[in-house]
Amino acid sequence: MRILCIHNRYQYAGGEGAVFDAEVSMLRQYGHDVETYEEDNRKVDDMKGWQVAARSLWSREAYRIVTERLRKNPCDIVHVTNFNPLVSPSVYYAARRAGAAVVQSLHNYRLLCPGSYLMRDNRPCELCLARTVKWPAIKHRCYRDHRGASATVTAMIGGHRVFRTWSRAVDAYIALTQFAREKFIAGGLPANRVHVKPNFLVEDPEPGISIRSGALFVGRLSREKGILELVEAWGNLPMPMTLTVMGDGPLEEEIRSRASDHDTIRMLGKQDKDAVLEGMRKAAFLVFPSTWYEGFPMTLLECFATECPVIVPGFGGMAELVDDQSTGLHYRPLDANDLLRAITWAVSHPEEMVEFGRAARRSYLENYTLAKNYDSMMAIYEIAGRTRA
Repeated sequence: MRILCIHNRYQYAGGEGAVFDAEVSMLRQYGHDVETYEEDNRKVDDMKGWQVAARSLWSREAYRIVTERLRKNPCDIVHVTNFNPLVSPSVYYAARRAGAAVVQSLHNYRLLCPGSYLMRDNRPCELCLARTVKWPAIKHRCYRDHRGASATVTAMIGGHRVFRTWSRAVDAYIALTQFAREKFIAGGLPANRVHVKPNFLVEDPEPGISIRSGALFVGRLSREKGILELVEAWGNLPMPMTLTVMGDGPLEEEIRSRASDHDTIRMLGKQDKDAVLEGMRKAAFLVFPSTWYEGFPMTLLECFATECPVIVPGFGGMAELVDDQSTGLHYRPLDANDLLRAITWAVSHPEEMVEFGRAARRSYLENYTLAKNYDSMMAIYEIAGRTRA
């Protein structure tokens, strides 16, 4: 099978880029002929606002590039991971003109929410979910806290909805969880074209030592990741336990200042993948206190593979991935007191947390390996091909 994989990379590396790389690697390992076309948002710094807006609505450059690529090397599938803002949905039409089936991954909620997170004021927001014109996003400046930029993304989403791009130009969508699938269907995507395929790991990092200690946070130090609430809860923990924080972001200085008041919080800054995995192998548990629904965090998947149980809020994709009292613990979303309760329970029940970690490892082996994911990908590609035909 010949496949063209397309991705618009963000200015800051994140999970979507890692999944794009992993899927390209997987497809090549299984013998498929895979080409890639990538754009990089670092280009945006050198562009005028109107140029970015125009490209986000319809990128003539991306349309030309994909048309030329497919003319020289016809493909069966064009698989788009992220198109915003430099690629745009124009590549769907280039693919269809060349006779290729179109697959779009849904790593965030961009087609439903200009801000992409279904979040406002640090909590879930679904005001725009089913609207054709998502005017609340403009009012609340949901994209980059800028009314003009929010209007541009709103115009892109609404315009392509009016022209039925989302219902006619994409043969198959890949949602990461059943929760996300249901949200996208509620937001107007055709149910028979939205399929669930989780993320996966190309290589198994394997479990670590049997004796574990301390808790771990891994992620961007930003408000939606819940790091402020975690540090606050840690200061009220009734028994001593070390919390290691790996990551950087806009709240780093504030978090470091707050952590300086607690000798049980270690700030390590951003760490490479090997250091993160080693931290997971040694930790008694990881806390993932996100305040939005999330997609399918690679951090949780890596924890499962390394036998590290996880504490998560009981909503969104996180609640679907982590089984309460089985592979980890849930707490009531956006409830700092209940987060403290869950952490306190975990610290007080080390043997149970070890068992949760073993269950998490079994879940990884049963559901999230490369081989399992490849089978799911091929099934979706086959459906997309039949739909296109």
